[in-house]
Amino acid sequence: EFTLLDAATGKEIKKLPVPSVHQDANTLKAVSDDLCLAATATSWRNIELWDLATGKKVRTLETPPRWSNGSLYFLPGSQMILGAPERYFIEREKKGVWARVWEVGTGQILRNFEEPVLKMSADGRWLALQGDKGLTIRNLQTGRLVAAINGLFSFAGSHPLGFSLDGSLLAILNATRHEVGVWDTFTGRQVCRYVEPLSEFHRAEFSPDGRTLVLTVRDGGSMLVCDVTGMATEPGKLAPQDLTPAEADRYWLDLTSDDGPRSRRARWSLVAGGDHTVEMLQRRLRRVE
Repeated sequence: EFTLLDAATGKEIKKLPVPSVHQDANTLKAVSDDLCLAATATSWRNIELWDLATGKKVRTLETPPRWSNGSLYFLPGSQMILGAPERYFIEREKKGVWARVWEVGTGQILRNFEEPVLKMSADGRWLALQGDKGLTIRNLQTGRLVAAINGLFSFAGSHPLGFSLDGSLLAILNATRHEVGVWDTFTGRQVCRYVEPLSEFHRAEFSPDGRTLVLTVRDGGSMLVCDVTGMATEPGKLAPQDLTPAEADRYWLDLTSDDGPRSRRARWSLVAGGDHTVEMLQRRLRRVE
């Protein structure tokens, strides 16, 4: 059975029955965030949805042939589910469906992706995928290509560690494991990087506001706390900037610059600009009825 615990106190809240499945060691499992449904996939021979209150099967979702290992996710809101198998080195030239999104309520296939999923943002909006020429960033619900970071990914090399909460930044571990770069997902440019020659980075986590990045080191208890903004007076704190209208306009244009550090400076200067930035946005943006 599943045991639901309160993360703050560690106290047990509820026990939930687990569906009975064969070959449990080869079975992927996921639970919806409303605790109503569970999903299982045994060796990727289709996905079974289960009612956790009764333990009865709700429906079966068809998976493409020859999927193996990988991950299974309910998206936030529990209305959709993502299946994302792994693609091994020997399969790198194989074309086909490497990720699929279903509607939970009907079992309808909503979207197929021809690139394997490497990372999903916490809000379920963005996917980092293994493209033919590098990393691609796509909107999960529409499939729209947001950014392509060419030449970055290899099977034995770089891979994404995590998105910022709003999906606008992505931390990517370099093949050496001694360097983590932060990439703007809207421009596809690296905006900053952090290097530690004596340690191998393992995990990365952005603060909720995206201003701070915490990197953990493999085989050790140390962490590196990084200022993503390049302007913080202390972690997460930006000094207010008294921007002139001309400065605010210039930073606005710099947001989409091909120069990553320049777009980074513009982004956080506008954040620190406060009311001056709001006034600039009111001049430039028009309400859509």
